[in-house]
Amino acid sequence: MGKASAKKVRPRTRCFVFTTAFVVVAGAVLWGLSGAIIFLYSGRIFPGVSVGPIALGGKTPQEARVLLERAVDEWDARGIVVSALGKRMVLTNTMSAVGDLDLTYELFQFDIPTTVSRAMDVGRSQHLVTNMITGVRGFVFADISSPEVHVDRIAVAKTLQTNFRNLEHPANNAHFSIGDGGALTIVGEKVGQTFHYETAVRDVVAAFVNLEHPEVKMTLVEQFPSVGTKDLEQIQPQAEALLRTLPRSISIRRDGQWVASITQEPAIVAPWITVSVGKNNSVALDISNQLKTWLSETVKPYEEQAQEARFVVENDRVTDFQESRPGWKLDEASAAAVLKQALLFGTSSEITIDLERTEPIMTTETVNPLGIKELLGIGNSNFKGSPKNRRHNIAIGAAKLNGIIIPAGEEFSLVTALGKIEAETGYLPELVIKGNKTIPEYGGGLCQIGTTVFRAAMAAGFPILERRNHSYRVRYYEPAGTDATIYPPRPDFRFKNDTRDAVVLLTKILGDDLRFELWGTSDGRKAERTDPKIFNIVKPAATKIIETEDLAPGKKKCTEIAHDGADAVFTYTVTLPDGEKREQVFRSHYKPWQAVCLVGVEKKEVAPEGATPQPAAELPPPPDIPRATQ
Repeated sequence: MGKASAKKVRPRTRCFVFTTAFVVVAGAVLWGLSGAIIFLYSGRIFPGVSVGPIALGGKTPQEARVLLERAVDEWDARGIVVSALGKRMVLTNTMSAVGDLDLTYELFQFDIPTTVSRAMDVGRSQHLVTNMITGVRGFVFADISSPEVHVDRIAVAKTLQTNFRNLEHPANNAHFSIGDGGALTIVGEKVGQTFHYETAVRDVVAAFVNLEHPEVKMTLVEQFPSVGTKDLEQIQPQAEALLRTLPRSISIRRDGQWVASITQEPAIVAPWITVSVGKNNSVALDISNQLKTWLSETVKPYEEQAQEARFVVENDRVTDFQESRPGWKLDEASAAAVLKQALLFGTSSEITIDLERTEPIMTTETVNPLGIKELLGIGNSNFKGSPKNRRHNIAIGAAKLNGIIIPAGEEFSLVTALGKIEAETGYLPELVIKGNKTIPEYGGGLCQIGTTVFRAAMAAGFPILERRNHSYRVRYYEPAGTDATIYPPRPDFRFKNDTRDAVVLLTKILGDDLRFELWGTSDGRKAERTDPKIFNIVKPAATKIIETEDLAPGKKKCTEIAHDGADAVFTYTVTLPDGEKREQVFRSHYKPWQAVCLVGVEKKEVAPEGATPQPAAELPPPPDIPRATQ
């Protein structure tokens, strides 16, 4: 008995042996298979990896980049359809200007280098065992690499509003008004209908991230007023008492010196009077944000931007300095609080608003000893054939920059240096196509400024901190690859003065040529760049027809000729006095630009009768202030 029982193997022991053997064999197979995959896919993206519908498995980073560029270009060309109440528009990535590609900008940016890098990291960036499993799993399951995208959500929302606002009927709060005879009357509230832009923007962004082309349907929702007639009836006696304290004089001062006086009349103030809701739904007299808007617009003529010290140039020589002077700015929040306090509590019949003094960064005292000695670099570009408004804007921008000083060790931001781009600063508008509408915008011609500064900064040997090429090849900026686009606030163009001395920028317009010169003190550095290599030439699609409500029905207007797409690359090298070499490679991808023609269609002014609005879970933002954030 004892001998027979000694040969018996327990079932649990057998199971353990088999399991151990299986694990060892499976591990060896997995190890060998993953090792083979790692070897076979050295320098390539692992199998199964994709970005949206684009399969990248087995591709090199360069091949993946080309595939994604083509996919993004195709998405840009097609766009997506957005519709509401029988009205349809094609929303494309590019907001294109009528006749001037300087004002063409993109709503979406697909960061292809970062996305390709993420795709390459799948199966390579984790623990060894995890990487092995990921590599093998890719043959069976898809591993999605998340794309890196940048979306201007506010601009998307505004584009949708531009095209669909005429189908809305926004809610109106009840408000006070001064009637005939000077009596205070109440204008009743009104329920409205607006589109839920936040939802539409979310759907549009999702379509771009996934490179899909769905039809996005706008949802009409009810918008309810927040202030009703009954609310105002409760505070009407207080409102009438408030208005009896008016008119009120408001003095504007600089450094204690009177510069202007404005008056608050009862008819101006009456629409601002509203209610605030307290505990137990009690209402109290309040003043709306219309006060801030009125204050900003009224005081704006008395504000002044600080003037930086700069050189005065005569006959190509620095002969004198432009003196610095302080600026004056309204502290809107503080001033509005003072005026609101005075209205609600009648604290004074006369109010004083002191504008804040703002000091220039570069004063006359600091620029006099700078010792500008020699020419460091020149940038040139040609704007032959530019229309009148574009020429005007180039001249305004160049004059704004002429003589500006970049202190030693400081960064130069072109957007900051140019300041506000609007009618008040001398610029003229151009028309930009947004969906089915053409809207005037300012800034045409300023990319001529950006391109010329870019070329001057490279000629002087300065590090380029921020530069983006245009989405399309622009004839003013050939050769391709040496351009720089700006569209405030982004993209910007920035470089750094990394010398030990200040640098001054001088600007000249010689016929159709724009010339920028950077003067300073050379430290002996040498700058050079290769000629741009231009490749991957792509022919544009057939002429694009855009239906617009801004032309008479049936009228056709072609706004832009076709341009080939292409890629360009060049190398910028700076050799410092100690022999150190700094190298920057600038790559540019230009999409093919098809000819564009506008065709007029009938306007659709109101929502069709019988359209049933859908109740909103919460009050959507007013049309002019979308809740979408970046």
